[in-house]
Amino acid sequence: MADEGREIDPPLFGTARATVRQQPKGVVGNIVPWNFPFDFSVGPLVETLAAGNRVIIKSSDYAPACAERWSSERARAYVVEVGLEAHAAFDTKNLWPTHPDDIDPDNAAERAMPFVNLYEGAAGAVVALAACARITGHSDLALFAKRAYVVAEQSEPLRDINSASYIIGTAGVALVAGLFGEDEEALDALYTAAETTIGEPGGEVFIGAPGFLIAARFAYEHTQDPRWQRLAGRIVRPLLGERHDFAPGVRLWVPHLYGRVWAAYLGAARGYAGIAYSILSSRELLDEIDLSDFETDAARTMCATAPHDGDDVNWTRIYNGVEPLSADPASRASFSNRLQWCNGAAGIVSALNIIPRGVDRELDALLVAAGETTWKAGPPRGDASFCDGAAGNGWAFLKLYRRTGAALWLDRARSYACARGRRSGATGRSIGAGSM
Repeated sequence: MADEGREIDPPLFGTARATVRQQPKGVVGNIVPWNFPFDFSVGPLVETLAAGNRVIIKSSDYAPACAERWSSERARAYVVEVGLEAHAAFDTKNLWPTHPDDIDPDNAAERAMPFVNLYEGAAGAVVALAACARITGHSDLALFAKRAYVVAEQSEPLRDINSASYIIGTAGVALVAGLFGEDEEALDALYTAAETTIGEPGGEVFIGAPGFLIAARFAYEHTQDPRWQRLAGRIVRPLLGERHDFAPGVRLWVPHLYGRVWAAYLGAARGYAGIAYSILSSRELLDEIDLSDFETDAARTMCATAPHDGDDVNWTRIYNGVEPLSADPASRASFSNRLQWCNGAAGIVSALNIIPRGVDRELDALLVAAGETTWKAGPPRGDASFCDGAAGNGWAFLKLYRRTGAALWLDRARSYACARGRRSGATGRSIGAGSM
């Protein structure tokens, strides 16, 4: 390339001349991010070669299927494949093999017991298999789903059944047995357990009254039994009064779990967003309770608690970063901030989508910005699960597609499905950590 002249300051440099001479540097490395596999590889490649250099391109391990077009038929085939693998892996005694990430290697009793709960056990697997049957129309999967519900109910002594919890204990298993196994006794047991949580402070979706509120909604939709509608009202009234004032416009719940008083969590699994979702998603059951003020308050609270870093938005795991009051220093690492469904922008986007667009314009913009942050961050490393991985973050994109109608979010959700569908293994069939 010819030298390019540059102007200089004569008082400083006199009659000297300045030129720019472009010379190749040799070999240039280009590390391509997962979410721009073409733009950030082809563009720099052309410029680098034009300058006379050689190029080594390192593509992202998280975009192995970027050259593949989305195919609904292929997606359905993958769903069927996963369902059939789960069918083959089922054992009448041990149910499904537990995903290694869900097992404490130092707990021999845990390694010996199959999980039965919704989050990581047989009940969750059955819900997924039922969805497979609805999507694909495979009657064998539907029949297997009914059988698995019965097995999940019979597995009560095995694990977690004495814990009054929707996600990780009794409530979820009983709900599954009642809805899919037509077990009225299981629904009666669920109702009795839910009554014990009414007015108990410090609950959240995983453990406590908010989770039972979600279970009551599903039970009512399935049975139309008015007792579930009455139960929902009895749960919500004291729940609305449990919030604490942290700052102007910030009213939060404080979980009281495992015998400890915790700080105010914000996320979808164990925090404010999840509890708000449990209430607002039950609106149709709450004829006698006006939720319009709470809806506005929830929008304002999440706007007030959203930290901004330029254009990026991601809520801290705990409000103001305050750790649980009884946490010892050795456990503080477990309270770090996340960008997942359970804690962080992805879950909050999914949960707060329940607030209709237009109720709060700031919230509308905030949810879109949080979705952009989730997209730029890329899939959580090495995890395809819903709670901590790509499935939960991709779910946020689908929620934004439904909210905004922008095809961009559907394309992004599909890109997650293409990339992570290949990477998720068949080691375990659980909702929390696995392909199901």
